[in-house]
Amino acid sequence: MSKRILLYFIQVKKNCSAHIEYTSQDEQMLFSSLFSSFCSQTEMQWKAKNKTKARMASSA
Repeated sequence: MSKRILLYFIQVKKNCSAHIEYTSQDEQMLFSSLFSSFCSQTEMQWKAKNKTKARMASSA
């Protein structure tokens, strides 16, 4: 189980829109909500970093 969790997470970390083949309905329910919140936080951080970089570049 824990190896599968790690594999799922690696897939999601590489690509948030990756299609993951879960082994059960329970896993899908658990992980899809977990990963969607992870991805939305990551996306917000990424956007914030890009805005900061753009601001630094324009002020230089």
